[in-house]
This record gives sequence, C-alpha cells and structure tokens, in this order.
Amino acid sequence: MSATAGLKQASREDRIESLLSARLFLEPQLAGERLIFISSISGQLSLHSMDVGGSVPEPLLPPRIALQNPELVGGYSFYVDPRNHQIALMIDSDGDENYKPFLVPLDGGFPQPLASEFFRDRRSHLLDFDPKASVAYFAAESREESLTTVVRVQLETGEVETVGESKYGAFLAAWSPDHTRAVLADGYTVGDTILYEPDGQGGRKLLFGTPLEDRVEGTDYPPQGVRSPHYVESGNGLLLVSSVVEDAGSFGFLAFERPGEIEPVAIEGIRHEGAGELEGLAHLEGDRYSIQYNIDGCSWAYEARFDEPGRHLSVERVVVGEGDLSGGVLHGLQYEEESGRFALAFC
Repeated sequence: MSATAGLKQASREDRIESLLSARLFLEPQLAGERLIFISSISGQLSLHSMDVGGSVPEPLLPPRIALQNPELVGGYSFYVDPRNHQIALMIDSDGDENYKPFLVPLDGGFPQPLASEFFRDRRSHLLDFDPKASVAYFAAESREESLTTVVRVQLETGEVETVGESKYGAFLAAWSPDHTRAVLADGYTVGDTILYEPDGQGGRKLLFGTPLEDRVEGTDYPPQGVRSPHYVESGNGLLLVSSVVEDAGSFGFLAFERPGEIEPVAIEGIRHEGAGELEGLAHLEGDRYSIQYNIDGCSWAYEARFDEPGRHLSVERVVVGEGDLSGGVLHGLQYEEESGRFALAFC
C-alpha cells in the first residue's frame, strides 16, 4: 500500500471514529428553568441537568452508576416529579437489565429505592407518570413465573396499588385523569393486542380484540396494530392509533359504550409529504395532543386539537419538521403543562 493510500484510509477511519464518538443528549424533560436529560458526556450514559438558556451540564448521579440506552429500557428511563422536587429513575445492577425504580433529588444525589419491598424480586418498567398527582405506573415482571403486574405508585408516600396482572403482558394502555380507572393491554404477537379494563376484583371488561382463550382454531385474527391510546377529556372513550384502516397507521376513537368498534378519526393541517408511518400520539392537556410521524426517515411532530363529537383532529402548529428542526430524528419530546413549553432532543 502506498503512503498516499494509507493516509486516505486513515482519514476515512478518523471521520467514522468522530461520528461514533459524538456525545449523546437524549430524552430531555423540563423542570422549571432546568433541563433534565440523559447524556454520554461523562463517557457513559448518565443523568444530567443544565439551564434552559444554556449552561455547563451538571451530573446528577454518582459516577459509578451507568444508565441503560433509553431505546432498550421499555418505558421511560426517568420522569421528573416537580411536586416533590425529585426524579423517578430506572436503574439496573451492572447491566443485568433487571430495572428497579429509584428516587433522586432534582439537584442530584444518591438514588434511594422506591417501594423496594414490592420491586425487590421483579424486573420493572416505568410506563407513565402524572406530574400533577405524582402518580407513577409500573409494569413489574415476575422472575419466577410468566406474570406481569401493573401497579399504581404514589411517589410521595411510596404506596403501591395493584391495577391488574396477566401472563400476556398487562401493559398500561391508558389511565383516567382522576386515576380511578385504567385500560390495560395484553399482547400476543407484534400488533396483536387486546384492550380491557380491570374491575378491581380479578375480572375485566373487554374493550377491543379477542382474548387468546376465546379464539377458534382455524380462524384468522389479523393484527390491528392498536397503540398510543389516551382517555379523551369527556372520559367517554379512547383516542388511539391503529392499523385497522391503514397499515402505516391512522387515528381512531374507541367509545366505551361500543366496545370492539374503532371509529375513524380524520385529521387536517398536515404539512409533510412523502412516505412513512404514524408513530403515535401523546396527550398534552384538555383536548390537545402531540402527534409524531416518521416520513422518509425523518421526524415530524405536530400539536393538534381533538373534536370528539366530530371525530376530527385539527393541527394547530408544527413542532418538528420545519426550519432548524427538519431533516432529522427525534430522541425525546416532552411537554410541560405549567409553562406550555416542549423539551426535545433532535439530531
């Protein structure tokens, strides 16, 4: 190999190495005038904070603690609890992926176990959190049998309440604003799920899909791709995304009084063009939702308002996809209701 060829090869390797060594800034959340996020700036994934207006990132955890890639955790890696000036955080033991919940002060410190007696022998996932009530929902997987239990935890007191359990997942799908009701999902294969509401006594009310034990041999049960369900403001049903109408995903409404029937929901005001899929939606406040698409490999996010009687979504603004926030991929989008601001990671 000539000296010139060797230099060209080294130059290509240097460019690749520089791309691979780029620091990660993932899953940001607002806490007043501070941003809390996961970053590899310390050489490993850990929790950091900085001023909203820009400042030097500050570590919030001891250096011996490394966090898992948020894409692999299954749920949230952390969630800010502003009412109690703390952060709920999922940590495993030296990469064994047996995650357990901990609490750490908003300014950083040593994580303290949350409800350790319940979570001790379980692999858990932080599924959702209500910052107004300081209520968190976890899926806790038994390490002794095929059983997942969904629990509702008061972060202020550590009180644990069982919502439901199943050997097919029992993942939280949606919860009512007053936390008196919840919808769970059992999953069999990709896109093949059922939705049901536990009755608190070991039974359930089926809302959508056919349970495995009720299926007739030889009958086809096509996957419906139901995802991202949310209680609507009236409490009369769920706004969700499914593949019932379009394989790439479309919006639908599931009324509690008509289980098994997903009504189509129209949307207007979309600005993107190209091919892709509807990734999901998240509830902001009232009748407002954020919507995310993957179009030609790039992220688009909108803020939209839902008209329940008209079964209609109206886009009010583009959050990601235009200007400086175009041609890239989202790695976290969070809304702070108190200030009306979004925090996002984009590359």
